Amino acid sequence: LTGFGDLPQDWCIDLPTLFLRGEKSDYIGETEAGLIQQRFGNYRIETIESAGHWLHAEKPELFNRLVTDFLLNG
Repeated sequence: LTGFGDLPQDWCIDLPTLFLRGEKSDYIGETEAGLIQQRFGNYRIETIESAGHWLHAEKPELFNRLVTDFLLNG
């Protein structure tokens, strides 16, 4: 996650937000999860096991199910 340092300290969004991460990817680690928690009031982080950064290619069925569920149910 980049660019958060450029936002005002009190910037936060409360819209439903889904973050998907691969278990083998370091793109959303503990540091990033902390930033997400600070900036997104209504968020969900889902971890796809045995996947790296290319979630949609490595685990397409699970990726599609998680995204569809989020879009339909928030």
